[in-house]
Amino acid sequence: MSRFFAALDPGDTSCAERIPELHVVPKFPRRIAQAPAAQPAAGDRSNALDRRAAWTAARSIGDAWSRWWLMYGTKGHGLRGGRFTAGGAAYYSYGPVRLELKRVRYAADLAASGVAIWDRRGQRYSATLRLSGRRRGRLRVSWPSRAGATARITGRLGGRRVRLRTPAP
Repeated sequence: MSRFFAALDPGDTSCAERIPELHVVPKFPRRIAQAPAAQPAAGDRSNALDRRAAWTAARSIGDAWSRWWLMYGTKGHGLRGGRFTAGGAAYYSYGPVRLELKRVRYAADLAASGVAIWDRRGQRYSATLRLSGRRRGRLRVSWPSRAGATARITGRLGGRRVRLRTPAP
């Protein structure tokens, strides 16, 4: 660090490409009706509130990953409630990290439970969620761990088929 301050030279930064970007959240909606909406893809049958719920569910996962990076130990909590537990081989190797989500809430009226995995070798995030609250259903969310990635959201909400896209959380 003293070299940086003396010469304003950070040295070798080649490892920076291998570190996934930390996404900044555009907003923290209190309810899903206030959230931005994910964008429909081919075959989508969702309505406007479904798309807002899907965006919120994806942000629930992103919020948990952001908290995981900064926490000590294996237990964390959601922005507006719920909890998650971290595990996997990542603590001892370059293996996958697994988060078990239990009623994690990014917005007060939507809880997400399920499993989120960061496959560091495959450079991909994925999650399978059960949603309860204002919207009920099951979603699968996945995105590559690279800058500017787009998340794919598929599943069913309120009995409707959901096929959506949103900027990666």
